[in-house]
Amino acid sequence: MVVMFLPKKPNLLQSHNPLLSRLNTEQIKNHLTQREDAVETAVSDMSTSFGEMDLDPLDISFAPPSTTSSSSPGSVSGSASGSSHGDTPGGWAEKKWLETASGKKIELCGDARCDSPGYSAKYSTYSFQDDATKEIVHFELVEVTEASSSVAMEVMGFQRGLNHLLYMGVDVGVMTTDRSPSIRKIMRDTYTNIHHEFDPWHVNKSVKKKLVAASNKKENKDLQPWLKSISDHLYWSCASCKGDQEDCVRRWKSLLHHICGVHRWEENGVEYTCHHPAMTEEQQRRKKWLQADSPAFQALKAVVMDKNLLGDLKHMARFKHTGSLEVYHSSMLKYAQKRLHFRYDSMRARTQLAIMDHNANVGRPQATTKEGESRYRYSFSKQSQQWVAKPIYERTKQAFRHDLMERVLTRREDQSVVYSEPLRCRKTRQRRLLHNIAPVPRPDKADLQAGHSSRFKQ
Repeated sequence: MVVMFLPKKPNLLQSHNPLLSRLNTEQIKNHLTQREDAVETAVSDMSTSFGEMDLDPLDISFAPPSTTSSSSPGSVSGSASGSSHGDTPGGWAEKKWLETASGKKIELCGDARCDSPGYSAKYSTYSFQDDATKEIVHFELVEVTEASSSVAMEVMGFQRGLNHLLYMGVDVGVMTTDRSPSIRKIMRDTYTNIHHEFDPWHVNKSVKKKLVAASNKKENKDLQPWLKSISDHLYWSCASCKGDQEDCVRRWKSLLHHICGVHRWEENGVEYTCHHPAMTEEQQRRKKWLQADSPAFQALKAVVMDKNLLGDLKHMARFKHTGSLEVYHSSMLKYAQKRLHFRYDSMRARTQLAIMDHNANVGRPQATTKEGESRYRYSFSKQSQQWVAKPIYERTKQAFRHDLMERVLTRREDQSVVYSEPLRCRKTRQRRLLHNIAPVPRPDKADLQAGHSSRFKQ
């Protein structure tokens, strides 16, 4: 027999919270009775600016059927909806960011996060991050019933969110994503005035996977000691080319000369040299160089000179990353675990809280010891079979929660607010979502029962 002990719920009436000390017992009871509506209203007013507020003129899923049309002013997508109320109202955080971004070319990063592992996700959250400040500036929550499949949710969230930002007047100059073929096609065909960058980590992961598979063959064993150096060379090529696409490709291809021990060569009448310091004769002799006619070199050349890879390198010359978005997705697990199911409104509110937490703690300094030395933690990498040092940062600050509760109680004390009325966000946002994820309506139960059969019966 398993005995479970559940934690006792705190008694807020006996709490010493200074926020509640100014209220008498009757007010506290009324507050607890209607706390759900009060919290939801305050959260909606405070943080729905992060991609989810009122009727977005570029999002047909939020508009009532009577206001939906095939196009709208300023829309760059064929699936936009028209609206007569002009400027879309935004929350305090979005307005603040739009004021600072006014008149500037903004560089954004984007990535999607599914609510469950595998290919059976119900929600996909596509987040947009300011590359300069690392703050989340917008997100789109897409349910699988809105798309043709769970895989298509990412593309829908990306296009819906980018349309919204452009409609709000954001001048997007660079958009960094992964190498999703659907997003690449949309950027190439629809957003021709926005430069599309790829995250080098995703490309490097693909290259490393091909090289590991090739080096596991018996005839290519000489390639194994070079795998880490090849991976580092790809990052160096993108980081050192200073935005020159052709130079990025040329630096990457120089690997084929260096790995054979050739550090000075000529191409098209121009002489090139390796950028590393000159090597001594002893270093040159001890290095395990590859032979140009060896199977290992030919396997490496096939990967390095891959046509698709050389084309992707031109989208990596600015050395943009989406790694900070992955960090945000990791911290989001505190609010929306992937092993639990949430309703749409709950998922949206939890995402908003995760964004508030992330933006409030961006740029935390590295923790130090009493002597002022930087703190690190040490772990063993199974992939590289080496020990690595990782910096430890200062603890996150949760002051935004205090501010949020302060706004909730202030709103609750406002005598002009009538809580018997429907919430504005529930009344105006009629999201047309299905009751379940089935693409077709359920047949009559009599027909289903008549067609029922079991493989256990003859």
